[in-house]
Amino acid sequence: GKIRRPRNPFIIFLNKYQRTIPPGQKMSEVVAQAGKEWKKASKEVKLECENLAEQEKLEHAARYPDYKYEP
Repeated sequence: GKIRRPRNPFIIFLNKYQRTIPPGQKMSEVVAQAGKEWKKASKEVKLECENLAEQEKLEHAARYPDYKYEP
Protein backbone atom coordinates (compact mmCIF):
# COMPACT_ATOMS: atom_id res chain seq x y z
CA GLY A 1 0.00 0.00 0.00
CA LYS A 2 0.83 3.66 0.04
CA ILE A 3 3.42 4.85 2.55
CA ARG A 4 1.91 7.37 4.95
CA ARG A 5 3.68 10.57 5.95
CA PRO A 6 4.96 10.88 9.52
CA ARG A 7 2.54 12.69 11.83
CA ASN A 8 3.02 16.38 12.54
CA PRO A 9 2.84 17.82 16.09
CA PHE A 10 -0.86 18.75 15.83
CA ILE A 11 -1.85 15.29 14.58
CA ILE A 12 -0.02 13.72 17.53
CA PHE A 13 -1.89 16.11 19.85
CA LEU A 14 -5.18 15.28 18.09
CA ASN A 15 -4.62 11.54 18.51
CA LYS A 16 -4.06 12.02 22.26
CA TYR A 17 -7.01 14.42 22.52
CA GLN A 18 -9.37 11.97 20.77
CA ARG A 19 -8.86 9.47 23.60
CA THR A 20 -10.45 11.94 26.03
CA ILE A 21 -13.62 12.46 23.96
CA PRO A 22 -16.70 10.29 24.52
CA PRO A 23 -17.52 8.13 21.48
CA GLY A 24 -20.19 9.29 19.07
CA GLN A 25 -19.01 12.85 18.43
CA LYS A 26 -18.55 13.97 14.85
CA MET A 27 -14.91 14.00 13.81
CA SER A 28 -15.27 17.56 12.49
CA GLU A 29 -16.37 18.69 15.97
CA VAL A 30 -13.51 16.82 17.63
CA VAL A 31 -10.93 18.38 15.28
CA ALA A 32 -12.38 21.87 15.78
CA GLN A 33 -12.26 21.50 19.57
CA ALA A 34 -8.76 20.01 19.43
CA GLY A 35 -7.63 23.02 17.39
CA LYS A 36 -8.88 25.36 20.12
CA GLU A 37 -7.16 23.26 22.79
CA TRP A 38 -3.92 23.21 20.74
CA LYS A 39 -3.92 27.02 20.63
CA LYS A 40 -4.30 27.12 24.43
CA ALA A 41 -1.83 24.27 25.09
CA SER A 42 1.22 24.92 27.24
CA LYS A 43 4.71 25.17 25.79
CA GLU A 44 5.52 21.84 27.47
CA VAL A 45 2.64 20.03 25.74
CA LYS A 46 3.54 21.51 22.36
CA LEU A 47 7.23 20.73 22.86
CA GLU A 48 6.40 17.11 23.73
CA CYS A 49 4.32 16.78 20.54
CA GLU A 50 7.06 18.47 18.49
CA ASN A 51 9.69 16.10 19.89
CA LEU A 52 7.53 13.05 19.14
CA ALA A 53 6.92 14.33 15.61
CA GLU A 54 10.65 14.85 15.04
CA GLN A 55 11.36 11.34 16.33
CA GLU A 56 8.72 9.88 13.99
CA LYS A 57 10.18 11.90 11.11
CA LEU A 58 13.67 10.48 11.75
CA GLU A 59 12.35 6.91 12.10
CA HIS A 60 10.31 7.36 8.91
CA ALA A 61 13.38 8.63 7.01
CA ALA A 62 15.44 5.66 8.22
CA ARG A 63 12.72 3.17 7.31
CA TYR A 64 11.88 4.73 3.93
CA PRO A 65 15.07 6.48 2.72
CA ASP A 66 13.74 7.03 -0.83
CA TYR A 67 10.32 8.32 0.30
CA LYS A 68 8.95 11.33 -1.55
CA TYR A 69 5.59 12.83 -0.59
CA GLU A 70 3.06 12.44 -3.39
CA PRO A 71 -0.45 13.71 -2.61
